[in-house]
Amino acid sequence: MDYFTQIPAVAYPSIENSGASNVVLTNILTRSAFIQEIMENAALFYEYQVKDGETAEIIADKLYGSVGRAWIVLLFNNIQNAFYDFPLVQEQLNALIESKYDMSLATAQSTIHHYEERVTRTILFNGVVQSEEENTYIISSLVQDDTTGVAVSRTINESPLPSIPDTCLDGSTATATFADGITVVTSTKYCNVTNYTYEFEENEKRRSIRLLDVQYVVNVENEFRRLMRNGN
Repeated sequence: MDYFTQIPAVAYPSIENSGASNVVLTNILTRSAFIQEIMENAALFYEYQVKDGETAEIIADKLYGSVGRAWIVLLFNNIQNAFYDFPLVQEQLNALIESKYDMSLATAQSTIHHYEERVTRTILFNGVVQSEEENTYIISSLVQDDTTGVAVSRTINESPLPSIPDTCLDGSTATATFADGITVVTSTKYCNVTNYTYEFEENEKRRSIRLLDVQYVVNVENEFRRLMRNGN
């Protein structure tokens, strides 16, 4: 089913003839409440990892049997730009990085984009790891000197932040042991992330999408047609 053919049209005053005539346009602002209801029902979806080179059309054709159902892939992932909101193939990603940062790929791989503080919290019971969680925070390379109030370079254990591209330095480690056999280890490390790595990781995040289970596709299409036709 083609998405835009189902959306109702609206008469809009023409710029020509001082608005004496109307032009008929597709009302792209039309929305339906049932879409939100479906999106909030996790049981209807499963996670899918987009493979290199796959587009919404390819996925829809492979899993739903028609490229015309690409709108379902895009809509239920809130993808507004089918090119930039979908993972790029390597050549496209390289071109984007060079254009965005106005530098060669080699320079982007050595230029620091930002610094991060990565805090890992590990819970053990009688020495056996039960869970591990890492939280990442973007930080400045500068901190305020408590004595002078002047901004100075941040240091870790009296050493500067890592300067080698895409590397980390260990910070502090704290261990808390409790009588019930629980031990909590909190460790911190400081890392830098290059322009290239930042864009690469952002691109990888876009690989994980939600797909509507194929058994519900026809029902969604029929309900969408009905809502666009009746308006409720």
